[in-house]
Amino acid sequence: MSRSSSDDQESGDRLLSKDYSGYEEEKWVEDYKQAARGKDDRWRRIAIYASLAGNALLAALCLWLWTSQKITYGSGKTEYYGASPDAEKAWTQLMDPYIVQITGKEAEGISRPTSKISKDPDYYITSLDVYHQLHCLNDIRKMVRDYNTTEGVLGRLQTMHKFHCIDSLRQSLMCNADLSLIHWYWADHPGKHFPNATTTHICRKWSKIEEWAVSHRLDEEMYDPRKFID
Repeated sequence: MSRSSSDDQESGDRLLSKDYSGYEEEKWVEDYKQAARGKDDRWRRIAIYASLAGNALLAALCLWLWTSQKITYGSGKTEYYGASPDAEKAWTQLMDPYIVQITGKEAEGISRPTSKISKDPDYYITSLDVYHQLHCLNDIRKMVRDYNTTEGVLGRLQTMHKFHCIDSLRQSLMCNADLSLIHWYWADHPGKHFPNATTTHICRKWSKIEEWAVSHRLDEEMYDPRKFID
């Protein structure tokens, strides 16, 4: 059965009735665009997060490679042990950069003012405190060395033990190097610069370490060093 032109006109009138408005079409188009933009933003965020994660992973890998290449291992007696000519030479070389120079801007960061270098007043004199600590330790080492050769004899095992203790302290000082800066001051008498080791340190809280040690203290009655247990 064929449709007349009047029927087609009637159908067209129904499709374009007063219930239909151009606003609804515009709103549908805008909703579609917003949905598309939201999808694009979502993928953009995913790409950014993936890039950040990849960069973080790459940085971690580079750090691991760098630290793995920097680790060195040593064992046995060190070159600083004892009082042999080689040990004396090693200690002399170790203490060579005891006194260093820094710029005026760097000197502003020290907890106390330090002295200018007389022949180069644009720079200031200072020391890393770890070298001061090693200097003091070296003086103790020299006392053991000189006592053994002048005033008396400690005995071979006692001397070895003293040098062992000194070298253990040296290793600890260098492994945990204190990078606090020491300021130098001018003393009118005898007319020269001196280091003042009273400086600011970043320290572990000793009371917490002591608290743990006390709580784990071994009762001496429970341990016999002369008894072997397999």
